[in-house]
Amino acid sequence: MKKYIIFVMTAFFVMAACSISCKKLEDCNCIDSNGCEKIEISKKEYLMKCMIPEEASINSVNKLIICNHTKNIMNYGHTFSLEHFEESSWTEIPLYINWEDILLGIDSFDTLEWEMNLYSLVEQHNDFKKGKYRISKNISLRSNEKHSMHIGNYSFNFEFEIK
Repeated sequence: MKKYIIFVMTAFFVMAACSISCKKLEDCNCIDSNGCEKIEISKKEYLMKCMIPEEASINSVNKLIICNHTKNIMNYGHTFSLEHFEESSWTEIPLYINWEDILLGIDSFDTLEWEMNLYSLVEQHNDFKKGKYRISKNISLRSNEKHSMHIGNYSFNFEFEIK
């Protein structure tokens, strides 16, 4: 029981550290980066995703960023998928990871950031095949009101290449 409590507290602090406040548009780390992709929700609201650096190398740690520039709450979990581009289509690679099934949220105008070594991920789960890959992360938006309403589901794909 004590180990479980320590694990849950550690996971909470790690995810809390991943959320960065960006109360103004210019405060988000992904605004000035190359390779960012914007998904418009309305005329003034959008979600944006970035990966820094855009390539994966043996020693690089990639930063994956999703900015929530809406009045809504962005919900997500720890899970993601890894896919490999083969024969003109994307094929999901099984990840042998134990996921904690928990719903997390990012408030309006906040940012979700996490770091991972994509090179190492491919090496561990796909016998290090060279080629084009992507990480897919699913999120959902719900209104930030007392009786919140589901707005929509979105999938973010972070593409990279192993040479």
